[in-house]
Amino acid sequence: CADAKPLTFATGVAIEAGTVGPHTSTPSGCVCGNQLCGNDLFYAFTTTGDRKLTVSATGDGSWRPSVAVRPACDATPVTACALAASPAAPAVTTTDILPAGDWLVQVGSPSGAGGPFDLQVMLEDPAYAPVPNDLCANAIPLAAATLYSGDTRGAADDVSGTCGATDT
Repeated sequence: CADAKPLTFATGVAIEAGTVGPHTSTPSGCVCGNQLCGNDLFYAFTTTGDRKLTVSATGDGSWRPSVAVRPACDATPVTACALAASPAAPAVTTTDILPAGDWLVQVGSPSGAGGPFDLQVMLEDPAYAPVPNDLCANAIPLAAATLYSGDTRGAADDVSGTCGATDT
């Protein structure tokens, strides 16, 4: 994990080929509900803002790859993970809102050595949840002594500023 290979992104996509084999590391413990307990390899990348992340690892058909995304070595719980449904299928995981920071992608096997794989890591604009009360017509009525929380990241910037501000 400490010597994770940095990923290089071209138009939002990083592609790597590798082999999880007897020479690669064994994790200090199983992760992802025991979907990743065998040998593994690590890749690193950094985001400077919220991003949508999709990670896919496709094996050569002789083994079932697993992927995990985490912010640091041995960090648990992991942020996202997936195990291929069969040796012919890829392991794919998507995170709609990955926060800014340093990230690790772990490719490994559920048990044993593993084999060759192709890894694709895609970063896109984040997929924020729709905001149901984004318009005045859909305002949520407030009740006394009630705490409300929300997230403005998916809301439109559609109302003029107040207090003399010129920005919207």
